[in-house]
Amino acid sequence: MAADALLTDLFKQLTSTIFQLAKEEIKLLGGVDDEVQKLQDKLGFIKAIMDDAEERHAVKQRAEKLWLGKLQDKYYEMDDVLDTWSTARIKIKTLNEKLDGIFNDREKYGIDFNRQPEVVERPITTSFVDESNIIGRDNYREELLSNLLGVGSPKERKPRVISLVGMGGLGKTTLAQIAYNHSEVKAHFDERMWVCVSDPFDQCKVAKAIIQELVPTHESLNNTTSTLQALLRIVCDLIRDKKYFLVFDDVWAKDSIKESEKWEPFKNALTCGAGSKILVTTRNEEVAHMMGSAKTDIINLGNLSVEHCWLIINKMAFSDDYGEQSRDLEELGKQLANKCKGLPLAAKILGSYLRGKMSRKEWEKIINSINLS
Repeated sequence: MAADALLTDLFKQLTSTIFQLAKEEIKLLGGVDDEVQKLQDKLGFIKAIMDDAEERHAVKQRAEKLWLGKLQDKYYEMDDVLDTWSTARIKIKTLNEKLDGIFNDREKYGIDFNRQPEVVERPITTSFVDESNIIGRDNYREELLSNLLGVGSPKERKPRVISLVGMGGLGKTTLAQIAYNHSEVKAHFDERMWVCVSDPFDQCKVAKAIIQELVPTHESLNNTTSTLQALLRIVCDLIRDKKYFLVFDDVWAKDSIKESEKWEPFKNALTCGAGSKILVTTRNEEVAHMMGSAKTDIINLGNLSVEHCWLIINKMAFSDDYGEQSRDLEELGKQLANKCKGLPLAAKILGSYLRGKMSRKEWEKIINSINLS
């Protein structure tokens, strides 16, 4: 959750709680004040009795003396209670004044709880990739290419939707980039388009991204008032009767019903092509179904082996000049690789961090500092 959203939610809960407690406190204090008044009245009456007894200097009857002793004990107890109550009331008043000061400081620090929380956009991906850094994904690459290059009917208007599904850091975008830049894929399709959808999903922004991939200088790209209807009509005209390959990278759907409705106009417009393929990368299999992937067209990415994670760490951490040191640190490296939990992104980050750290002591320290459940 964004910091502003968290503060807003916290403030709402806090103020609601304070108001409720205040209401209850008022009711409670009303009753308590009545009891305190009764106690004070009784205290005055007891004091008068004790003063009268003192004036008489002596209490002759044993029962009367015993009763007055008990009364005196309660007198002192009541007096202590009233002192404590007065002190508590003073403390409550002081605390309230301090709380008022804290809340009044909101304006001083520019805090506005009515302000809408800022939307944190995810990083934008591109189609560019360095294939030399890809390790342990050969089987998925072959499956993906087979699906993309499979012979289909050139008259088929509805594009086939293939989805790469898996948690963050598994390499979905990397596999999509490999497929997008593959020589056979380039030759197989008339047009290729790469669109990073990410979150939040902006319909007009996505439509313009498709147009820009097809015609980078298209006049509609500078028109800030273009409607989704107008933009999708342009998309349809540009892909008409063409076999295209379109990548929708990083697709999210926090509300699947609402998001499905947003995607419907795109699905209809994209039927203007012929024998085309769409590749979707997403973390959620429900999104894959929402985008139109059949069960057989969903590729679920698994985690890398420890060996493959170690190869990534090794490649990132060492240059060709450190071959011997790499072998010396291999045992520790595989322990680190095991902590990557099969995530290639984790292995890359860890390998980059280890670059330049060539002592066993440094590697052991890092192993002991990483605590992944």
